[in-house]
Amino acid sequence: MKTYNRYATVFSIVLFIVVVVFLQTLSFLEKSNKQVKDGLTFLHEISSNFSLIAPTKPISRQRDDGKKSCIIDDWMRFDPSVATLPRHIFCDELSKSSDILCRWFLTQNNITDHSPCRLPKDGYKVPNIVFYVTFTEYKFLVEHYLCILSAKKIQKPQFIYIVGDVMPTGLYWEKLLKDVPELRIIYRQKPEYISRQFARWPAHLSDIVRVQILLANGGIYMDTDEIFIQSFNPLRNYNITMGLVDVNTGMGNAVIVAERRSPFLQKMYDNYKHFNNSNYYANSLKTAYYLWKNDTSSLHLESENFYRPGWWQDDLLFVKTGFKWRTKYAVHVWSKRDQHRMPKTLDVIDNWNTTLGEIFRYIYYGVSRLRKNRV
Repeated sequence: MKTYNRYATVFSIVLFIVVVVFLQTLSFLEKSNKQVKDGLTFLHEISSNFSLIAPTKPISRQRDDGKKSCIIDDWMRFDPSVATLPRHIFCDELSKSSDILCRWFLTQNNITDHSPCRLPKDGYKVPNIVFYVTFTEYKFLVEHYLCILSAKKIQKPQFIYIVGDVMPTGLYWEKLLKDVPELRIIYRQKPEYISRQFARWPAHLSDIVRVQILLANGGIYMDTDEIFIQSFNPLRNYNITMGLVDVNTGMGNAVIVAERRSPFLQKMYDNYKHFNNSNYYANSLKTAYYLWKNDTSSLHLESENFYRPGWWQDDLLFVKTGFKWRTKYAVHVWSKRDQHRMPKTLDVIDNWNTTLGEIFRYIYYGVSRLRKNRV
């Protein structure tokens, strides 16, 4: 009887383990299937906006010739989601002289002629490519609309890209699609893990992806609450340009202007081996700050012209006037911190007598003065 009970106990344990493994497998398959469906839905939405046909099957990946490793292989160290990227776009011979984001967009829309994506030889180190990265659900508000509109009006790139896993939403997203026909949306599967750790904050996902894109393609990365004031063309002569927010926060990554294969960005990426998912600022802002402190010649610094007024000076943006913003390259809107003070509709900016009101009117109307006497 004791032997029977022993066998029964062992059988029960084994059965329990089998059931648990079976349920976990079902959960994994369900999640994987959802990611595929979400990706195809996103691509279908892209095709609707651009009157192009989205691919209904996975994009084929061509291996390189084996003589030289692909940059994606390096990214795999810390981000396994890059295995879903179209390898040939990042690794073939054409990638050396083309806008990779342009080719990525065309590939997702089944366009095989990538000759329009060749980069012009304009003498600058940094290509005139502006892109944004947004993951998870993202509702566009007035400030997001105006910030991206400023890229079109001030920087005047050939195309503006938004890379993400979910199509943005909102009234001002729809308006942006109409007012900025240069805007192109690229589906990129959201990373789930960085350096084998679950990424707690969506910002960490954007942090690593923006570095990847800059390493492969170069260009101008902007947060959706950073607004262009002057052309960045003078900064395109440097290998990399960033700005210090403050010593405690670290080196800002809301604006990064960089050439391809920037050694500074490569060091930033290499430091993801020390990824800490419990510290919001450690992995990008603090890492960049310490790298710069170790070698202050490693990047061109534009702290005053990217991040002033600072977050601790927000009254200069939201309450007062008279701040000399026209001398800046860009102004950070600090929308997450001050959302309660942000205009909810565009008409509010007409008579909003603040520094940010001046900037918003300058971008939208071309003049910064109040419009109280508008007929």
